[in-house]
Amino acid sequence: MQQKDIIKSEVANTQRKGGNMKVDVDTLNEEIQKKNWSINELAKHSGVDKSTISRLLNGRSCSVSTAQSLVSALGISSKKAGLIFFGD
Repeated sequence: MQQKDIIKSEVANTQRKGGNMKVDVDTLNEEIQKKNWSINELAKHSGVDKSTISRLLNGRSCSVSTAQSLVSALGISSKKAGLIFFGD
């Protein structure tokens, strides 16, 4: 199974369970820093509220849709997304 299929499967399992995605805070921070973005800039590009992003960066989990919005805004590969966001 390819990495992309594994991530899709993980997301589907998480959605089915009604669960949230856990976050690897350090890796997410690295991706934000690569863009040279502040929390406000990430919020603007992703459409995710800055308080939600702040909570994520403090170790809270998020919904699948929030994870997808952040992945899209940051232009993260499927492989990297699977390292940052994973099922509860």
